[in-house]
Amino acid sequence: MGAYVNPIYPYKSPADLMSTPPQRKPLIVIGAGPVGLAAAIDARLQGLEVLVLDDDKTVSVGSRAVCYAKRSLEILDRLGIANQACDMGVSWNIGRTFLEED
Repeated sequence: MGAYVNPIYPYKSPADLMSTPPQRKPLIVIGAGPVGLAAAIDARLQGLEVLVLDDDKTVSVGSRAVCYAKRSLEILDRLGIANQACDMGVSWNIGRTFLEED
């Protein structure tokens, strides 16, 4: 069995950007990482039209988050997606941090 290969999603121009004149968006978010997507979701919840641009044509080229801190989970909860994120991850109750092992 080979390594997992992320699916490739070819670029498709949004129809409203191809119209003459192109439709303007009140907010353009550059980057579809956790911060960019959170900003876009929050803006949509506020009623703004958002265009998200990213330079990657696949879901992810690696892990974008190894773990979420309490504050990050609070933000995801405010956006209404904390439960889904937690359901897709692995949880633990004890953690240790090591620095300069001797």
